[in-house]
Amino acid sequence: MSHVDPIHVGRIEVRTICEGWGALALADELPGRSVDWNGERERHPWAFDGDGSWPWHVHGFVLALPSGTSVAVDVGIGDFGPYVPWVEATPGAWDPVRAEDVQHVIVTHLHADHAGGTVVGGAPAFPNATVHVHEADWSYFAGSTDEDYVARHSMSALLELGMLAITDHDHEIVPGVRVRHTPGHTPGHRSVIVRDGGDVLMLTGDLLHTPTQVEHPDWWSSHDEDPQLAAAARRMLLWRAGHDGWRVGVPHFARPFGRVGPRGWLE
Repeated sequence: MSHVDPIHVGRIEVRTICEGWGALALADELPGRSVDWNGERERHPWAFDGDGSWPWHVHGFVLALPSGTSVAVDVGIGDFGPYVPWVEATPGAWDPVRAEDVQHVIVTHLHADHAGGTVVGGAPAFPNATVHVHEADWSYFAGSTDEDYVARHSMSALLELGMLAITDHDHEIVPGVRVRHTPGHTPGHRSVIVRDGGDVLMLTGDLLHTPTQVEHPDWWSSHDEDPQLAAAARRMLLWRAGHDGWRVGVPHFARPFGRVGPRGWLE
């Protein structure tokens, strides 16, 4: 059972799948910035692990639409194993999801903690699903051998089976679920806008890594391929979320859902 309860966006149910979490060093975050980590810890105690690290959760999301369509957004590490040792793992995290019922998988970007679970044991993990990837990521990581990005190569099996949709424009995957190009973390990074009526949830992908970046969207992350471009995308989308009252879902936050307030992240 997930440690995060399902939420609803209008009539759309959003389930969170957690594969586990590891501890990443705070010293590697927000390079060049003087961060009041003690103040951040008081505001968001769940976002810290001890004195010098933060809990990097690996979450995916499953959307159950009123039409009966099931859409997964990011599907975890799969066969690739965690980048850092798990502090807490959740074996069989995806078991409650009927993989054959998922019609679409949206991969926000091709880092293995988001895309690794598309192919497991050399076979499609979601046998009836179209997997959606931005063309800029597909091209950028084509020659990569870095272990962080090897998911790109395993996904070639999906391309050969005709299960991969490689596109370069913002569009609706199905009514109520739209992908938006938010480059910088990777060239083809996307965020996902989930909407039913006036209720909206933005699933950020890796547009955010720590709650501090909600108050300071210009502060770069050490994880971004192009930090300035990522900051521009973050400013734009967070402004929209705050202005229009969208909820926000962040895959690496221990408590993934919140809102953008005048002084940053609101739970």
